[in-house]
Amino acid sequence: STITIVDGRLDIQRNWNTYGTLSFNRLHENPGLPNTVSGPANVTIYNQLTGNLGYYQKVHPLKGRAEFPVEHYDYFDNGLGLAEGVVPNADRDRTELRQSLRLGYEFLEGYEFCVRGTLNQRLYTTAVDAAGFARNSSGWDLVGGIAVDLGGITTAELFAGYLQQNYVDPQFQTLQGAQFGATIYWSPLKELQIKPYVLRTVNESAYVGESGYLNTSFGFDVTYNVLPNVRLDAHADYTIADYQGVAGSTTNRYDQYVGFSAGAMYQPVNQFFIGPRYQYIHRASNQPGLEYSQNLIMLRLG
Repeated sequence: STITIVDGRLDIQRNWNTYGTLSFNRLHENPGLPNTVSGPANVTIYNQLTGNLGYYQKVHPLKGRAEFPVEHYDYFDNGLGLAEGVVPNADRDRTELRQSLRLGYEFLEGYEFCVRGTLNQRLYTTAVDAAGFARNSSGWDLVGGIAVDLGGITTAELFAGYLQQNYVDPQFQTLQGAQFGATIYWSPLKELQIKPYVLRTVNESAYVGESGYLNTSFGFDVTYNVLPNVRLDAHADYTIADYQGVAGSTTNRYDQYVGFSAGAMYQPVNQFFIGPRYQYIHRASNQPGLEYSQNLIMLRLG
């Protein structure tokens, strides 16, 4: 569930504004996805408080955007502990801060060169976890790319660069590597939207002896409006979670995920919707006993 507390924008002049959001989310970690534990364990539930302040200005042909997102995570204990290879959930409580600056140059109408730099700080409520690791870290990434807008029919942003995450605990190696991504929106028909994407991020790990992991995901979303009140949608993705262990470790965890979902939604009136949905997740791991598959069929209404 999500509660939006604040969501607004102040227009100073045309193409010059500030904006901000604040929301509260109560979420859970789906079985089979990174940081979840295989076997008979309760689902991990957590609260997430998310906020963002932003500033945007365009003075043709230049654009600039600065953002300051903040996320706080508060996990509930579900009985998992060191015996299962994960730190107790309270040790995962943390605040993540980011500072991002994006600059763009529109060299032709609809075509823009851009560069973005981001700093981050990850601050845990418990300085040293139950396994004796200090999980606080700070990092940065720098990317450059191109953005294209062909009149709303096709928009795309492609970028590449480098990222690095440095950990307070000397037992953890620096997590670093190529940073890249792509987000594309293609609407060949008014009723059809296709959104392929590629994304690499540095994520926190919940496992003992693993500082974090590089998450690389490839996928796409498709939406088709059969009728004004009938919509079909599908999603498919392939994800790699490459974990970083302590210095000298040669058995770092390496997981691969395949996911697929498809559904339909019927909205007879504006206030009511109903529709079926199917979801499949499969995890393969280089660690024994961690292969996982899930088939989920549900009927959604509201």
